[in-house]
Amino acid sequence: MPLLSVIIPAYNEEDNIVAALDDVVRDVGSCVPDLEILVIDDGSRDRTTELARQVAARDPRIVVVSQANQGHGPAVVHGLRKARGEWILLLDSDRQIVLSRFEQHWAMTRTYDVVLGLRRPRRDPWHRLLISAAMRWLLLARLKVNLGDAGAPYKLMRARLWAEAEPMMRQPCWVPSILLAATARLEPDVRSIEVPVEHRPRAHGESTLNLRRLARFCREGVTDVAYFRDRWRRRKSETSRDPVRLS
Repeated sequence: MPLLSVIIPAYNEEDNIVAALDDVVRDVGSCVPDLEILVIDDGSRDRTTELARQVAARDPRIVVVSQANQGHGPAVVHGLRKARGEWILLLDSDRQIVLSRFEQHWAMTRTYDVVLGLRRPRRDPWHRLLISAAMRWLLLARLKVNLGDAGAPYKLMRARLWAEAEPMMRQPCWVPSILLAATARLEPDVRSIEVPVEHRPRAHGESTLNLRRLARFCREGVTDVAYFRDRWRRRKSETSRDPVRLS
């Protein structure tokens, strides 16, 4: 069992995937050599899978898993289910998150169960900023959870948080990363912290969350949060036991 599982969903990222894996090996692997890197290829139509497998051939810690195109959320869930590490790091393959401060964040795991990234400053188009603002309001209104950047693709957490959250998620889930962040705040004995991470503009490729997919993403995200809230309330009403501490 590796100490850390890095989960990287990827779709049509042939211009980014090799450098993204190099970033992880350099900035994460130098701090935590005992890791696995799971690339979840979401049915890419370009050379993403081929290039990722070429890198994996040189580093046995990298595993490439292919699935039919289902979307970013189901790809994240696929990776979470395959992860074997005690800790999990969620990343995207677009290289917008700079990993140079990972060593500092890894040191925080001595104190915290969950380290959540805050993209500062945010380098995304207006429609993605709008989605983030709407999701922040939704989590506050429906779950009473106040998070600065629940959708940030940078989350370092104990694997047991996923075990706690998965039974409350609708399947397929479009926003598992967001609901994991919410779970970290809802569990009273989970020690979580939000930390700023450097965010840069996308240098290559096109985001899959474009205007055409915006309406569906919003609809599915609202449904996911509602489903999660109902399951969370049912769980709390059915048991009076103390929450399990994730340590």
